[in-house]
Amino acid sequence: MGGNPLDARNAFIVTGDSGMGMTHGTIAGILLTDLILGRENPWAKLYDPSRKTLYALGRFLNENLNVAVQYGDWLTGGDVDSPAQIKSGAGAVIRRGLTKMAVYRDEQGALHEHSAVCPHLGGIVHWNDAEKTWDCPCHGSRFDRLGGILNGPANRGLGGVDLPTSNIVKLRYTDAGQGLPLVFLHGFPLSRGVWQKQIEAFRESYRVIAPDLRGFGDSETQPGPATMAQCAADLHALLEQLNTGPMVLIGHSMGGYVALAFARQFPEKLRGLVLVSTRAGQDTAEAAAERPDATASLTQISVPTLVVTGADDALIPPTESETLAQVIRGAQLKVIPHAGHLVAFEQPGEFNQVLKEWLKRADLGSLDGNH
Repeated sequence: MGGNPLDARNAFIVTGDSGMGMTHGTIAGILLTDLILGRENPWAKLYDPSRKTLYALGRFLNENLNVAVQYGDWLTGGDVDSPAQIKSGAGAVIRRGLTKMAVYRDEQGALHEHSAVCPHLGGIVHWNDAEKTWDCPCHGSRFDRLGGILNGPANRGLGGVDLPTSNIVKLRYTDAGQGLPLVFLHGFPLSRGVWQKQIEAFRESYRVIAPDLRGFGDSETQPGPATMAQCAADLHALLEQLNTGPMVLIGHSMGGYVALAFARQFPEKLRGLVLVSTRAGQDTAEAAAERPDATASLTQISVPTLVVTGADDALIPPTESETLAQVIRGAQLKVIPHAGHLVAFEQPGEFNQVLKEWLKRADLGSLDGNH
């Protein structure tokens, strides 16, 4: 227990308890407090994770030799030669020039690609077909099928962009005002018009963007079902075209599903996140497409987050919003009375006030400083 080797100076670990968790937990509380505060502690050298003793030298060398062998994966070919060889619900590593890609085919047949390089110390991940995860054999980091982090020591997901290989469709959209972009995503089976009261209310102080998601309103569609990852990729392409930079993403119901997929795939594009009458878990009435359960990725959301629900929502009960607010770090929950599932449409004045106040508290004012 102590400073994590090869990590930042403010990163500390407690591991290897071997049945002594209660004792070691007490010791760790004392020791790590001293290390964080820069105080001397007589146990620091004894428990230093970087220590090496003659007794453990043989095992230390064997373990590190095994790690070195794993880096040989950089020199080999891929698991398969072509993405066409990957079956639905399965993944494989494919060589692309000098690097390797972790490629997963979802149940709808769309491919999702990430770098196969573990962000911890550069090992090549392997597909675990039993758990449907990407596992690094070097130090044990694990990632979900779409590249999200599950277990350390890695502290972020697999690199690269989760872009389904099916074509990105062109979205029709409203773009009004100037300032920090607020991007509104509608639910099923609606269109961007449902946000008209929000567009009118926020365009004076913010840049307001409201697209029609693929297959809805005036946007293009493609044959077959659309995954939330595909919708997120469509949105990313649109925002790149509009040169928005980081923005606040606001998603209602199905739009919330897309917002969570976007947060997982493109976290660097987010300044804030607002989830309206939505859920992370799977449901049985998915109208647009099957989507993976996003609950495991909620803990990775690090931007200011607001969760809003209507007190009378019978389609996605307020308990779902309570769960989101409990799991997402620092999230705020607001339950609006006398409103059902279409809370922003049914109570636009109350919803807009809640959003304005939260933007101000979260220091997410417009770029010119107005609110």
